Amino acid sequence: MAHYSFRRNKDGAITSVRICIHTDNGQINTSYKPEFDDMPEDYIMLKARSYGDAMEGNIKFGTYLSPSTLFSDAAEYFIALGRSFGNTAKTERYYRTLLVRVKDPVYGFGNMPIGKITTGTINTFIMNLSQSENKHSPCVRCTVDIDKFLKNHHISVYSFAKKAGTSEDVIRRIRKGKNITLTSAEKICSVYGNNLESMFILTDPGKLSTTFLNDHINFIRSVFSLAVREHVIFFNPCDPVRRFKSSTTKKTGALSMDQIKRIFVCLKEEDNLEMVLFTFLLIFTGARRGEILGLK
Repeated sequence: MAHYSFRRNKDGAITSVRICIHTDNGQINTSYKPEFDDMPEDYIMLKARSYGDAMEGNIKFGTYLSPSTLFSDAAEYFIALGRSFGNTAKTERYYRTLLVRVKDPVYGFGNMPIGKITTGTINTFIMNLSQSENKHSPCVRCTVDIDKFLKNHHISVYSFAKKAGTSEDVIRRIRKGKNITLTSAEKICSVYGNNLESMFILTDPGKLSTTFLNDHINFIRSVFSLAVREHVIFFNPCDPVRRFKSSTTKKTGALSMDQIKRIFVCLKEEDNLEMVLFTFLLIFTGARRGEILGLK
């Protein structure tokens, strides 16, 4: 049975919840930190108990972390905890996609104990990954008019994706002429009985994108951060690892003075004062939509 106690700062605000879990091999100490300020005490304790229950369950089945835990097992533990805290199935699937390459027998380190993995180990993995092709998921491109295909079968994008067992994003990528994985293409073809060759062509997989490479770094860092929080290791070896710079520059479209003047003319005829104020704040402060919506 776990024991829970609040930790407070000098102002009396809760900084974390100390969790002590008693096992046959001694006591395991960990903590839960509130995810945002001004969380009610009851809600903080509820989240802490959820975290503690997940810890106890993993300890019971022998999957809690130690310096000798393999990275692949630590990653599974990280994913399981995320599930208990409300991560979606889509997030979990993406984590497992990243884990495939970390467990690669040639350049991965999934079978190494977390206590022996260094920054150099991770850097070597990332460098090899940046030079490798997308060999784990061959890419194909659709050669038919997918909109006409959907119309002939009298089916919506949502129903199409649901029957094929893929996401709607996959169908949107097909409609835009972008590549999808061979696995997704096979699912789509199996539903309607079409040959793969009649609908898709194999494309050059190319190199992994900088975004995908950075996602690997973020995932690895998160797994080690969990180990640091649970006092299994004292330093996150992924912290010094540099992120890749984006290969594409995002163009920002700024309004011209003439466009702003036309907006002001339209606002004079607008009856919704809240929308007028919102628009003025956007123009004169440069704040984001979410920042303005958060004003009180």
